[in-house]
Amino acid sequence: MASKKLYQRFMDLKIQDKIFICFVLISMVSVLGIGISSYYKSSDILGDKTSRYNVETVQQLSTGVDYTLQRIDELSGILAFDQRVQQVLNTELDTMTERERIAAVNQIESIMITNYNSQIMRSIEIYGRNGLVVKVPSSFSDRENEGKSQQYIEEASIYRGKTKWINNACSEGLLRAVREINELQTATKPLGTVIISLKYETVTNLLRNVNFDRSGSVLLIDEKGRTVTPANPFDRLFEDEEFQQFIAGQTASFIQTIEGEDYLVSYLSSAYSGWTTIGIISVDKLYEDNRTVRDWIIVVTLIILLFAFVLARVFAQTITNPIKRMLNPMKKVQMGDMNVSFPVESKDEIGILSTGVNHMVSQIHTLVEDAYKGRILLQQSEFKALQAQINPHFLYNTLESINWMAKMNGVDQICRMVSALGDLMRISISTDKEYITIEEEMKYIGDYLYIQKSRFGERIAAEIHIDDELKSVVIPKLILQPIVENALLHGVQVKKGKGNIDIRGRRLDESILFEVEDDGIGMTPKQIAKLLADNGIENPQAKGSGIGVRNVHQRIRFIYGMEYGVTIKSQPGEGTTVQIRIAARLPMEE
Repeated sequence: MASKKLYQRFMDLKIQDKIFICFVLISMVSVLGIGISSYYKSSDILGDKTSRYNVETVQQLSTGVDYTLQRIDELSGILAFDQRVQQVLNTELDTMTERERIAAVNQIESIMITNYNSQIMRSIEIYGRNGLVVKVPSSFSDRENEGKSQQYIEEASIYRGKTKWINNACSEGLLRAVREINELQTATKPLGTVIISLKYETVTNLLRNVNFDRSGSVLLIDEKGRTVTPANPFDRLFEDEEFQQFIAGQTASFIQTIEGEDYLVSYLSSAYSGWTTIGIISVDKLYEDNRTVRDWIIVVTLIILLFAFVLARVFAQTITNPIKRMLNPMKKVQMGDMNVSFPVESKDEIGILSTGVNHMVSQIHTLVEDAYKGRILLQQSEFKALQAQINPHFLYNTLESINWMAKMNGVDQICRMVSALGDLMRISISTDKEYITIEEEMKYIGDYLYIQKSRFGERIAAEIHIDDELKSVVIPKLILQPIVENALLHGVQVKKGKGNIDIRGRRLDESILFEVEDDGIGMTPKQIAKLLADNGIENPQAKGSGIGVRNVHQRIRFIYGMEYGVTIKSQPGEGTTVQIRIAARLPMEE
């Protein structure tokens, strides 16, 4: 109901306002549609690029960490496989003199010093199974963790010559690479252990160079899930079992809600070290550039809409101003003044309309004058028609007098003919009864045939076969009698010898079919076409003009529709069959 009222209010607006509103709505829908779709599309593209950048950054960081760890791994290998180190550690100290022992320590120290880098390492230590201990720098002493050296040696022995990383970042700020030194010839005899203590800043400095916003961070955890990076507000994530399950795979990205804020988490587990590099960035940061795009789209949209409003107003006035100029002349016409002219200023639709209205007003002016004259003539005709009504009544009274005289004299044939003629004249001339039953129509046809038989005698034979169920059906009067008359006058009468007319009627589904068949002279196709043509013959009084048949055909089509009417089937010398098809019910009854 509300939508109908709104639609009606819109329809009641002026054309200028309708055009303005439609133009503005179309502009708004188009601009907003393009703007919103562009914003979301750009958001997806920028978000996808930023997400890929985050993943690529994590991959680069993981590669950098692996590279640093591999350098230390290679260094431990250099020390473990060096022939001089192997030789010293494979010699029992008891068999060496003091000078040989000092020379052996100095030799190993020189090798260690050559590979020592104080910027990234705190110390390099070698513990021989023969009791030899060498440290670089030589002044290095770690009394607090001297008891742990044996623990590191035992862990290194488990990996049998492979480097094992020990994460002491949180407690000592160190990452230790421990590796067992085995005899090269047998590869099974342990000679000692090399321990390289790496400053964890060496790894974390790689992570600090990442251009993440302050709300994000990069984390590094070892294979046991312990952090390698300094204390971080995101460390508590590792206490969440669900988060630990998320990062259990090789690499992936997902959205994690932390304290009510969404973060994009990307991680990569190193195949070399088993350590996992995690990049965390705020989703708001991820779509920060999108807000700039959104603001720019809003500004451009507002400018375009403002321009559309102005253009819509100008465009609407351009269309409606010529219409407004037609209103004053139209009001004069409404008041009855036909001596007006509508302005024609262009050749568009408005100009064509103005020209047409000028022509229409001129014709109306002429018709008004003709109507005034016609009213006078009509009054005169009505007076003459009133006078002419005397003639039918006089004729009916005269026939009735003849009928009574015939009865008094016992001339029944004259009585019957006069009664039949009176009935035919009444149905033909009367205008107050346009529809009759089929039974009544058959009675009038019977009266007509009786008169004609009285005239022609045995030359005419007629039969009527109408289904009983059709007798009460109401039809327009005189749709069969003209057809029978045409069959008699133009078919049977002109034939030599006796002629027969057969009248039939039956129901066909939702329609009624009448057939008037005669064995007269027949017609050619050209005569049939001429008989049913709309233009007809100029002289309707001419013999054989077919005015009655054409009139019946046109009346049926007018009353029942174009699918009904008269159809004629005939061949010269073989008679004629006229089919009259009407609906089973009058349209006004339905």
